[in-house]
Amino acid sequence: MKLFTRLSKRLCLTLLLLISALAAADEQQEFKNWCKQQEAIAQNTVLKDSLELANQLRKDYCLQLVLEKVEIKSRIIELLQDLERVLGTGSSTASNMINTQEALFQESAQLDPISLMTSPSYALSLDELYPLSESERDHCQRFASSQVVNASCRNALEEFARAYNFAQATYSQPFARKTHGELVALGKQWDRFAEESKAQTGLELLINGVWFNKHNDDKFFQAPPEWQAVVLHPNLVIENVPDALDGQEVKESMLLELIGVDYWQQDNLWLPTGASIVVLNVDRSGTSDWGYGAGLIFDHTYLLGFAHHEDDKNGIFVSFNILKAFEDKRAKLKAFKDKIRF
Repeated sequence: MKLFTRLSKRLCLTLLLLISALAAADEQQEFKNWCKQQEAIAQNTVLKDSLELANQLRKDYCLQLVLEKVEIKSRIIELLQDLERVLGTGSSTASNMINTQEALFQESAQLDPISLMTSPSYALSLDELYPLSESERDHCQRFASSQVVNASCRNALEEFARAYNFAQATYSQPFARKTHGELVALGKQWDRFAEESKAQTGLELLINGVWFNKHNDDKFFQAPPEWQAVVLHPNLVIENVPDALDGQEVKESMLLELIGVDYWQQDNLWLPTGASIVVLNVDRSGTSDWGYGAGLIFDHTYLLGFAHHEDDKNGIFVSFNILKAFEDKRAKLKAFKDKIRF
């Protein structure tokens, strides 16, 4: 009887784990489908750039490139500011709507959707109704027809409402709120990867980004890669060749990491994070300039190694990753995540 009870408990636990796994998979697929949604942009669209901004916000959110609520709010308010193009610079309607949403966000961290009324006269609605003045309607009509032949003010306002509501939904839809915690956790991992991993050249970003996306295309909630390839990576180097002529032993030059690997999550300073095969060219009297060798990477920045020169003289070197100071972290993340297919 006890054996039967144990087996029953294990079976129930297994079923619960299986149900949880299936539910998680369904949620991820639901989120993936949500991320696939994009506002269509036709050839005769009046506000193409506004719709593109709304679509880009959804994509950046899904790729964890923008997750902070204040930053998302700023991108949505930026769309509201676009309303001035439609209604005219200094539009009181646009200004009042922006101020109202800024205040609402400060008070409750919420943003309202927008709606358009066309009867008895044009008006926009957020928390309250904002009727358009005659001068705003006239400017709206001139703007619309200047963008697309025979376009009307109504076309422009309808497209603006579509763009704004799509962006606002990225922030406020229940599903977006439900997944926000998990995305923030992943986003922090990616931020740490961008900050701490070895700097990458454009070639390395291409190689590592393609490899990562090729092997992770079916997984949407993706953590950063555990390692990165090092390919044709330039560094500053200081080399010491003890057998060189007096005064020529220690020289500075450039080093090229031909091929290597670095594991960015290894953060013990006394242990190497990776290794590379290298070639260096050092202008030194009485010794061959070219040296070939290998080095160990420490802290994703320093390379300590040994080089053999063509005249059978050997040297030890320390190399510094100068690219880290100039690295564009956002471009680095986009190289890995921009090719993800929703």
